[in-house]
Amino acid sequence: MLIPLYATLAVALLFYLVIPVASAVGVACGWRRFRRRIVEISQLPQLGYRELAEAMNGADMGPAGAFRLCGKIEAMEGKERIWVRGEHASALVDLSGSPLYVVSPGKPEPGAVGRFAWKSISSLAAGTTILVAGRLRGERGKPVFVDMPEERLVAVTYDGGEADLVRRLVVGGRRTNEYWTGLGPLSLAVGMTISSGLLVLLGSHTAFSTVRALSFLAAILPVLPLLPPGLALFLTYRALWRRALQHRTERDLLRLPPGIDGAAEVGRSDFERLARKEQSRANALTFLSLLCCALGVLLNYVVAFLVWRGIR
Repeated sequence: MLIPLYATLAVALLFYLVIPVASAVGVACGWRRFRRRIVEISQLPQLGYRELAEAMNGADMGPAGAFRLCGKIEAMEGKERIWVRGEHASALVDLSGSPLYVVSPGKPEPGAVGRFAWKSISSLAAGTTILVAGRLRGERGKPVFVDMPEERLVAVTYDGGEADLVRRLVVGGRRTNEYWTGLGPLSLAVGMTISSGLLVLLGSHTAFSTVRALSFLAAILPVLPLLPPGLALFLTYRALWRRALQHRTERDLLRLPPGIDGAAEVGRSDFERLARKEQSRANALTFLSLLCCALGVLLNYVVAFLVWRGIR
């Protein structure tokens, strides 16, 4: 008798919760690693003549060390390598195993950094400003930045100067909503399609209209928050989430190492205290936002069921 309800709830659990959350956590962790890596490479030495000479002396002997190089793209060599000319040195960058990050111009804001698979990029214009960082090694007389497990290669194209680049990357390396990924909407759409099919196929297995109604409402859970009266709670959820994002971003900036993009050299204990306060505020607002979203779904589910009971 309850087969349609059980089946619909199982589909809802998988496609409305498990898959979107797992995808979101994976994406959020990936961008967290990116932000951490940006802070790490900001403290690497710039590639200069001396470092370049040392790398060439150890050509074909393995990686010479980790460096960063800010410069402009000169040309491509093959399909997976580009020449970058800096102020004091030039080097090849092997992008075969690394994504390319692009910073949007303008004020630093979440979502301003895009990540693209190298295979999806057909070409890069000569003269494009780029930051690369990673292990340098010599290959047949050429210095090459390579990606290694212990020293991931980072390549970022950007406009403007380098003075606030780390800050722009740390802020832009956050998503507006890190838990709403490309897989999320797809999973919801697939779940609703499967749930609709189950209701058609299994609806005849029960004679109870109440079970069919509960199953239908479970199938349309993703759209329930967008209807009144739960819409007010959904809008509150979005507002609280944005405020939590602001606090998380401020925490990241407070924890920048001294000397990076104007980060203070003194008073680090005060900065850490402020960072912990921002973290606490972000956690509280995130909890409240998710609570509002869940209450909006539950409220509309109950209201819709009561309305159905009243008109049947």
